[in-house]
Amino acid sequence: MSHKHGADNLTAPPAKRKFRQSSILNTFRPVSQGSTAPAKSPSTQKAKESRVIAVESGDQARVPDVGDASVSLAQKEFDMADEYTPPLFPSQGDGDADAADVGSPSVDVDDSDLSPQSSQSRTPGTIAPCDGGTKLRSCPPCVTDPGHLNQPDKCVFLFNKHDVERDDKRPPRPWPSGYEDKWNSQYVRLPCSPQNLVVLGKGDERNQQSRWKVIEDALSKPLQNSWDIEEAILSYNPHYSQRWNFQGLHQFFDATSGSGGADRAERALYLQHTIPAMARLVLNLPHVIPAGIPLLKRSQKRTLVLSQLQIACLLANAFFCTFPRRNSTGRGSEYASFPSINFSSLFQGDHGRNRLSPRRAAKLRCIFHYFQCVTANIPNGAVSFERRTQPAGHQWESNSDALGEIHMCDDGTIEDDGEGMIQADFANKFIGGGVLNRGCVQEEIRLLICPEMLVSRLFCEVMSDNECVVMVGAERFSSYTGYSDTFRWSGPYQDNTPCDEWRRRHTTVVAFDALVFHDKPSQFRATALLREVNKARCAFSAPESVPLVERAAIATGNWGCGAFGGDAYLKALLQLLASSAAGRQLLYFTFGRSSLSRDMLSLHRAMQANEVTIGELWEAIRSYSGTPGSAAGGRHLYSYLHRRLCSGASDTDSTSATSSLDPAAPSPGDNMEDTMSLGSTTRSEHSAAPSPAACKDDRDSVADGGLAAAAADTEHTAADASENVASKSGSSGPDTDAVEESLTLPY
Repeated sequence: MSHKHGADNLTAPPAKRKFRQSSILNTFRPVSQGSTAPAKSPSTQKAKESRVIAVESGDQARVPDVGDASVSLAQKEFDMADEYTPPLFPSQGDGDADAADVGSPSVDVDDSDLSPQSSQSRTPGTIAPCDGGTKLRSCPPCVTDPGHLNQPDKCVFLFNKHDVERDDKRPPRPWPSGYEDKWNSQYVRLPCSPQNLVVLGKGDERNQQSRWKVIEDALSKPLQNSWDIEEAILSYNPHYSQRWNFQGLHQFFDATSGSGGADRAERALYLQHTIPAMARLVLNLPHVIPAGIPLLKRSQKRTLVLSQLQIACLLANAFFCTFPRRNSTGRGSEYASFPSINFSSLFQGDHGRNRLSPRRAAKLRCIFHYFQCVTANIPNGAVSFERRTQPAGHQWESNSDALGEIHMCDDGTIEDDGEGMIQADFANKFIGGGVLNRGCVQEEIRLLICPEMLVSRLFCEVMSDNECVVMVGAERFSSYTGYSDTFRWSGPYQDNTPCDEWRRRHTTVVAFDALVFHDKPSQFRATALLREVNKARCAFSAPESVPLVERAAIATGNWGCGAFGGDAYLKALLQLLASSAAGRQLLYFTFGRSSLSRDMLSLHRAMQANEVTIGELWEAIRSYSGTPGSAAGGRHLYSYLHRRLCSGASDTDSTSATSSLDPAAPSPGDNMEDTMSLGSTTRSEHSAAPSPAACKDDRDSVADGGLAAAAADTEHTAADASENVASKSGSSGPDTDAVEESLTLPY
């Protein structure tokens, strides 16, 4: 059965099948009618009985050891007709909220500082609306266009979508019921494919084996420390045995390293419980992901919908670096136009590859905490990933619609104060940027606190100029403080966001990338302006079938205004144009730049009073390039627009010196200095701005997919450039990251 045929079948009621439910975990393994269970080995049967007894008696004394549990789920052939389905996680309760947590390891964890945080427990940001502004719209009651999920030609479900109608806590069952191999360039090459082979041995002893069998053997063994993890990963990645560096992972678990890694309780929790459960997730891949995952390639309008359990399984495979052909992104390689997905680069050391930096330690904490959550309590929701393409040709100059609303916020964050809105991810065109390496700014932080969005790197090709990626339903698991080098994991986060009818949380994140500019005048050229406004229009667009009153507001900010060199004053206007054309309100977070808030609201008020249209503002912005003083940008741009659009002045009047829209605000010459002096604001706390060394470190990172030449800062040395090219070409040099979005402002 082809994948498309399987997707089409979802529109009809599923065939009647018999399902047996584990007494430990609500699983979904189908049992064919009339089938009989095969004979079980005494050791396997004994292990199963002991787990059942532990649950039924409520006895917490016996927890199966790591080796026992792994082997029970790593059988060479798992019969789908097995009378008793082994749980993915023997430590899991039966799903009842009142059930005892029978399998948690006996680890004393001081959770006094780890109380879950929610948006209700913090002071919300102060939002300054425009004149006549109305209440910001959000989901619910607004909609995120669920209609296209019912169109099989545009949407592929990897689970039985009829299961979302059940009123229970079980995750939806994978679709189809049996494994279907898809080993070609249109699908993700899954590790469990029979065609996934590896060459082992040396010289005359070299032989080709099933890579999945090697993975099964490696991850069925006890993983008692980080060295066991390294040995397991390299056993099926022998080509990288002398190239991959696991020093960061080792120091994270090393109690004597003093590098800010895991403490005693964390080490015990992760090594005794979380990592073995992750290994079992990996080994269940053929059952959790039985169908091929189509790649979301350029120029394709398509949506993938996965269950949270399926995403956890895929990310566990990424952690253990099982995805074939994804370790090389050099020119000419099969996945050169895709981000990296295997976590090998996250495990390496920093500062000469021998130390664990605090930011990398915080990243690992976010990842391990996520896996601890999803293995302790199996999630039952879903997340969708839409590749959206907008055709070029919008006639901005002839758009006679009025400008929309804009609301400014200086002290809030997109993820906290933009709840229920369309939340901006200031993305790298290779989605995720440097999240699996040194990168630790807006996009990377968002994917770390919501790790389910990381799976987009598996199937989303590099974004073209007229594309964006829309992710709906990802759960947030972590709280954090700081930014870049000061980024720290600060504890669990309880995400209470309500869900829609597809079990997706009402959290919509849109990833859209900005251009890289090395000087201010270049971003005012007509081609650059058109590219940026069309990219924002793609991200903010809504189907015409959605009424204006049901279109959620956009929560955004200084898009592409850090290491990418964008002008925040210009980007605010371009995003205003895009949101106005899309019929959405705009909530703009300045992250401490109060002068930008004052100037924007002042200009917007004047434009509304003069009934300035979208087309008139667009033409005025285009005319700015080349005028005397235009190299300054920033507040000089707003002064120019105010005179041109709101004072009845001619173009020649712009030759005068820049005038301030707000006498209390700094002069245009202070604009860049003002940008570099602001501290980071995260949640309700403030942390110091990154040091110049941290800024240099951020600038030195380049895209996994090859943005080295385009995005490198002018401060790069020749050695830096050589290293970037070597990484892209697949040489033995260290992998490198994406250029960060912002160096001193939080977003």
